[in-house]
Amino acid sequence: AMRSHASHWCQYSSGEELTTSSSQGFPLWHFDMSDDNVSKGIVAVEFFLSVPESSLPPSASHLHLYGELAQHSKGCSELTARKRVPIFIERIKDASYPATKRFNAIITLGQIGSSENGFQYLLEQNRDVMAILLNVVNSDDDLSIRGAAFCALGLWSHSSTACQNFQSQKNQKNHL
Repeated sequence: AMRSHASHWCQYSSGEELTTSSSQGFPLWHFDMSDDNVSKGIVAVEFFLSVPESSLPPSASHLHLYGELAQHSKGCSELTARKRVPIFIERIKDASYPATKRFNAIITLGQIGSSENGFQYLLEQNRDVMAILLNVVNSDDDLSIRGAAFCALGLWSHSSTACQNFQSQKNQKNHL
């Protein structure tokens, strides 16, 4: 959450305390997952941006929780437990679903697949995820949805597995 006052204090379930000041001039990202036997899940996520977006490094302004989770096996386990990714995949295929929710689902899948581990995770959830997204790029009637799908493909280009999968899809289309 963005805070307008000079400092922000928070305490995490681990007992860790953190105080930040808006004069520090950098983004703070705190992500903590519990490891106790009682509950396994996200304990705290804290976003604190104290500087105008234009002065942030390019990557800092585009943090995405699911994309950050997907970079690690523990995070992918959390995504699996939440069962959201199959819903996002189904959502982008359904043109009758509201465009804003489809748009958000596409961008979320793009963020998840932007890391090598994340794209592997998407393939585990649905082997046809690349073909589904390419179908949206090629044939969706809503141009903003098509644009979001192009954006997601661009995010996926950071993964060598995604690039290989794209080449495979391209070669299959050429042989038909």
